Amino acid sequence: MALGHLDWVIIGLYMAGMLAIGFWPMRKIKDCGGYMLGERKLRKWMMIPASFSGGISSNHSLSVASASYQKGFPGAWISLAYMFVMPFYWMFPPVFQRARLVTMVDFLRLRVALWKCCTTWCLFSAGRSLSAWESRRLP
Repeated sequence: MALGHLDWVIIGLYMAGMLAIGFWPMRKIKDCGGYMLGERKLRKWMMIPASFSGGISSNHSLSVASASYQKGFPGAWISLAYMFVMPFYWMFPPVFQRARLVTMVDFLRLRVALWKCCTTWCLFSAGRSLSAWESRRLP
């Protein structure tokens, strides 16, 4: 089935609208802090959902549905695991804004030595790789 003329008009209007929405704030943003933290003008009640939405991805709901279908109710823990991380989504954005930090990497550079960050990252990556490998082996 081919697209009609009206379909192409709607697609063109949608693309033009998305470009306009992208170019409008682009004129005001001058640096990484302006992009990541909204020029540091966001209120706490707005920073928390922004941080949470950055922590999950758009395919999260599909992953939960797929895992639940394959493994039953335990598959829902893909989503429920965020319960334990939720307090960090509430605490970190105001702290980052006040400390003039942009990312977690900036925070770690201030708090710990570089070699400790690299060691932690390597251990975390190895743990995630092992976890992914083990989950494939489960029936």
